[in-house]
Amino acid sequence: MPNVIKTTKEVDWSGLKFLVAEEMGECMDAIYAQYDHESQDLDFHLINHKYHDGVGGFTRLLVEKEGYDFQRMPVMQKVEKVSWFKKLGLLWRYIKLTQKCDTQWKNRIDTTGKAEGVVFAFLTREQTKQLKDQAIQSEGTMNSLLCWALDSAAQEFFLVPGSERKWVCPVNMRGAVGKEMDYGNVAASIIMNFKDEETPASIRSHFREYFKNQIHFGAWLYTNMARFVGLKGTRKVAKKIKDVGVGVFSNMGAWPQETYHKTSQTKDNQDFKAWAVAPPASQVLPVGCAALEWEGRLSLALQLHPCLQVSLDQSNDFMLYTLKLVLGETEANQVAKKAVARADLMSRAQRLA
Repeated sequence: MPNVIKTTKEVDWSGLKFLVAEEMGECMDAIYAQYDHESQDLDFHLINHKYHDGVGGFTRLLVEKEGYDFQRMPVMQKVEKVSWFKKLGLLWRYIKLTQKCDTQWKNRIDTTGKAEGVVFAFLTREQTKQLKDQAIQSEGTMNSLLCWALDSAAQEFFLVPGSERKWVCPVNMRGAVGKEMDYGNVAASIIMNFKDEETPASIRSHFREYFKNQIHFGAWLYTNMARFVGLKGTRKVAKKIKDVGVGVFSNMGAWPQETYHKTSQTKDNQDFKAWAVAPPASQVLPVGCAALEWEGRLSLALQLHPCLQVSLDQSNDFMLYTLKLVLGETEANQVAKKAVARADLMSRAQRLA
């Protein structure tokens, strides 16, 4: 078994699929950016997904580069015990959700590769509060509001009217499957299949129904399927997959978590900083976007895969359109946005893993 996936004493079976994706020509780097609201400077860090999920990677970054300490990583709340027999039934329900939907693209091609660049949006505390108020008014949550905005933007930019859409939303499984101190890949995927027009309220209902039915436990078995089929089996399955969904949206939540603490080694001026993370995009999930709130300031980060044949300017337009849906045109234009070409980003980034 390759050493690259041994992030703890146990093999990170979930990380195998990211290793295989890279073998097929994709880039599985998560790009973390620290933004200074005063100087408007950006610092970049690269952490490969085959080693860490978002929570694990960000925790490592905060500890090794920012001088934080922590008692435990974020854990899933209100966890109920689920028997192995029930988990197998939940796995079957999850597999049914993975079946191909009728996604009709305007201009997508089959190719692997790297995005032209990354677009970051850094909201102020006031803009973040406005977005949260909008979520309440829409009878949704911040999570469902942002997911709705991304889905709406994808329909406008990339899809034929009336197209079905599949979205993947990672969920932190720490606490539900143990591994509270595991830096590796301890996330499963929520799958949202949309056929009709959605609203923030309807998407919130989808999320609630998913967790009520405990399908995330089936997703956890699925994401660790390499444990049973091995590296060769994972490669075989990956080569058959051509079109999974529209994209991935990851909400990293509010940081620093209550179990994370500053130390004497923590860098100064943290109150002026903001963090963002851009998840990998691939030809099977070409829109990659994540939200992260740091000290009351929300950020969004976006990568659009080259299979969509878009420029960095078009990626910036996509981000602005998404922001207009949740903040209105006037406020969206005031958000600090940074579109960074890949060559520039790579020349400035530090790699942690």
